[in-house]
Amino acid sequence: MRGLFLVLFSAAMTVAVAGCGGGAFEVVPAGGSVQFKGAPVPSGSITLVPLAAAGAAATGKDVGKPAKAELKADGTFELSTYGQFDGAVPGRHRVIYEGPEGEEAGEEEEAAEGETETADPNARKARKTAKPKTALQVKEGTEVEVKSGSENRFVIELVEGPAMEEEPVE
Repeated sequence: MRGLFLVLFSAAMTVAVAGCGGGAFEVVPAGGSVQFKGAPVPSGSITLVPLAAAGAAATGKDVGKPAKAELKADGTFELSTYGQFDGAVPGRHRVIYEGPEGEEAGEEEEAAEGETETADPNARKARKTAKPKTALQVKEGTEVEVKSGSENRFVIELVEGPAMEEEPVE
């Protein structure tokens, strides 16, 4: 019985010390929109990675946890660090955009524009080859500053990156 009490007491203390989803760093509401050539980018995700201040970098001090957000269909986002839409740690951040995951074409789909089908009579499926896609990315060196007591609404402009070769769908 005493062993059960110690286990339950230890678990309760762990929850009490850790808190309910709270983090070690202050976060403030932050979000914005992502655009490419002035038009909203409807999918993908944004990550803000805190940058070390000169003093913190020299001491190896932690500067905070990255904030992440999924883009909505209208290109807007609300950042989350410890809980849903709680915001980001104040300070300077490097911005990272990650495009949506590639989707595999279904067996019944027709070739999209720029694709050709090559059929082998002995094959069960048609093989599709695609033209290289241009990746979208944040301009190198893009940073934003999240401030306490500020609105923290950012417009992130994407640029064309290097072409990516798509693997054929089997």
